[in-house]
Amino acid sequence: MQYDIADILEVRDLNLFSRMKQETFEERVGTDRFFRITGTPADLGQVSADLEQPALLKLLEKPPNPHGRSGGWDVRPLPPLKRFENQRTEFHHMKFVKNGHLEFWTAIDQYFCWQQDPVEMKTHPRRYPYPVVEHPLSFLRLYRASADFLQIHSDILFQMQYLNIISARMTSGYVEQRDGGHYIARVSLDSIVYAFRGGESPETIQ
Repeated sequence: MQYDIADILEVRDLNLFSRMKQETFEERVGTDRFFRITGTPADLGQVSADLEQPALLKLLEKPPNPHGRSGGWDVRPLPPLKRFENQRTEFHHMKFVKNGHLEFWTAIDQYFCWQQDPVEMKTHPRRYPYPVVEHPLSFLRLYRASADFLQIHSDILFQMQYLNIISARMTSGYVEQRDGGHYIARVSLDSIVYAFRGGESPETIQ
């Protein structure tokens, strides 16, 4: 269901807001396979960003890139970012809302399934480990920078999901499931989030 932006901005309940954004996302992507990650302030009334600020737009268009890479699996949106959202949804889609909510989507496609046979990808897409790890870290890095810029002081709700990937696989040798958790190259996914919440910057998390 598509919601009017004015109605969305009136919402102060975090669960209701998240559900409205989730419904909008699912309606727009349909049955296609997608990755999505979001960050939302717990206090939805604290911030009302000025969408005319060139510095904010520049930050979102060119997220922090401490390694100076010209490519890779980051969260740079495809230009142009008009009214803080780009129009293409299938690749590096970004949406910023003036209450501090930020989301990033990208399809589980030939870039996410790097070097996979196209025929096999149609039935059993294989998620390449680099986008699985680097998209979330790049997003956390960007959100921290935008939260500092907007002076967001409340807790942040981060949500990450893969949609419509029942038949998808993970490249063997990189991901293990044990003790009720998932590990990538021997690092717990939960530990990445806990380290970020504890104040560590994304590039220093080991």
